[in-house]
Amino acid sequence: MSMMMKMLVTVAARRHLLLILGTAIYLFAVSCGVAEAYNFHWNAKGAAAEKRKMPLGRLRDVPDFQKNLEVQEAANFAVREYSHQQKLAEDLQLWKILSAKYQVVSGTIYYLKLLAGSEKNKKQYEAQVWVKPWEHNYMYLTDFKPTTSWDPSQA
Repeated sequence: MSMMMKMLVTVAARRHLLLILGTAIYLFAVSCGVAEAYNFHWNAKGAAAEKRKMPLGRLRDVPDFQKNLEVQEAANFAVREYSHQQKLAEDLQLWKILSAKYQVVSGTIYYLKLLAGSEKNKKQYEAQVWVKPWEHNYMYLTDFKPTTSWDPSQA
């Protein structure tokens, strides 16, 4: 093996080792609850409006979730994707987002309570949407089910 080849292998091995070490430190910090991640919130023109610290791991309420564009997008995606996966004769329609929580993981998981269905047959659903904005297809529906307890006054 040539000297140049040995150097390239050594550099690649070092990078790989640093990646593994960095991941291990990150996961340890998350498990201890001391790590924080930064999340950019975007304004209507697509520019970074503010930088906000988001704690990792814990489930938290989404402040002002009715106006949060990412929550609205996740809720619409959940209803559309569920209708598509179930091959429903009539697609569900999203009527209202009742509550929203989030958990920062490798991306963000949104835990949503939604009011969806036809105009005459609305039901409350719980949905989980995993958002990974750095990937091309960045939303994944991990769970979508009707809730057993429902308050019709929320309709």
